[in-house]
Amino acid sequence: LTSWATAVRYKAVFSEAGGLGPGNAVTVSGIKVGTVSDVSLRNGDALVTFSVKGNILLGSETTAHIKTDTLLGARMLSLESAGSGTMRPNALIPASRTSSPYSLTEAVSELTTNTADTSTATLNQSLD
Repeated sequence: LTSWATAVRYKAVFSEAGGLGPGNAVTVSGIKVGTVSDVSLRNGDALVTFSVKGNILLGSETTAHIKTDTLLGARMLSLESAGSGTMRPNALIPASRTSSPYSLTEAVSELTTNTADTSTATLNQSLD
């Protein structure tokens, strides 16, 4: 009850939620400082609402990144505090300062694009 009463709530906009959901951890410098409370749609983007312990100060240019937390694929919200000022409660981190996880689909697509023009004859000769 005490941690809920002293927690500060913030929001962040992502181009995609990347598997993040309510209850996932929020970290700063690898230390758990809060939890994600809601993920919803906002004009085609993912709006993530999260809370952070009240004694954690975040800079005015803080960035947010969705990352993989466990080997089983659980997600977490990682914050990187930046900027000279401090974020106010309920502040919104815009999509320009957020990033979603690299998905397997994107990785395979990028690999296909990058290797499409590879000459297998030249590659075989190089390996020989």
